[in-house]
Amino acid sequence: MWWNYWDYCPRDERDFYRHLNYLLWNPVKHGCVTRVRDWPHSSFQSLLDEFGAERLRTQFRDYPDFRELAVTDDF
Repeated sequence: MWWNYWDYCPRDERDFYRHLNYLLWNPVKHGCVTRVRDWPHSSFQSLLDEFGAERLRTQFRDYPDFRELAVTDDF
């Protein structure tokens, strides 16, 4: 799943959130789970607990650069 990995330094806030969204949603994209919160090896649940669902919805909405992310409201 992570076969094309390389070190990367985000250029700015937008770039950081674009890549974070991609990483969080990758297990769903690859069919490992149907909801991102079900992937046990992710920090998504911690982010959800700390910042709340509305903040994460806003994050995915404001930084939608990975178009293949079919983000649902129930995560």
